[in-house]
Amino acid sequence: MDANTEEKPLDVEALEPAISACVRNFYVRGNADPLLGPIFKDWIHDWDEHYSHMDAFWSRILLNTTRYKRNPFIPHHPLKLKDEHFDRWRDLFQEAVRETLPQPIQDRAIAASGQMAHCWRYQMMPAEEESETQPTHKS
Repeated sequence: MDANTEEKPLDVEALEPAISACVRNFYVRGNADPLLGPIFKDWIHDWDEHYSHMDAFWSRILLNTTRYKRNPFIPHHPLKLKDEHFDRWRDLFQEAVRETLPQPIQDRAIAASGQMAHCWRYQMMPAEEESETQPTHKS
């Protein structure tokens, strides 16, 4: 790779505020959404704490920082999410990303959110997915 095509290191300090703005942009959209809004209302009680966790999570995903050290699946398991929740989350998050984040992390965030929606769907709903795809055998 020549010097012109090498990826420049990301300015973490400069990009952290953009990630925070994106997270908040997403939750404005999500709270107003008829599918996701009721879930957020029922499950998120301390928004400052939640924003702090989400800022750290997306900083880890997009900037490779180490602030987020939790297992993100654990708090989401009780939510009983369905396919349409993951699709709607992805769509709203990507809208917020396009509106808020600069390049190059905009492309990273869009790719990561698409992959995350796909993977989380199977992590969060394994029993449903298996029962829907496995043939039923009658003896």
